[in-house]
Amino acid sequence: SVEWRNTDVKFDERMEKYQALVPEQLEIHWFSIFNSFVTVLLLTGFLGTILLRILKNDFSRYAQVDEDDQEEDESGW
Repeated sequence: SVEWRNTDVKFDERMEKYQALVPEQLEIHWFSIFNSFVTVLLLTGFLGTILLRILKNDFSRYAQVDEDDQEEDESGW
C-alpha cells in the first residue's frame, strides 16, 4: 500500500534534488557515432561485394547458356 505524507517542499521545487544528477549540457559521444557509421559502411561494403560476385557468376552462366542456344539451328515458330 502507499502512504502519503505532507511535506514543506513546494510543488515547483520538487524536482530540484534530481537536477544534480542530470548534466546541464548533454555530451555527444562522437566516438560511438563514428564507430557506428564505420560499422555500417563496412557491412554495406561486404554485402555489396558478396552480391556483386553472385550476380557476376549468374550473368556469366546465363550468357554461356544463351550462346549454346544460339548455335542450334532455329526453325519453326
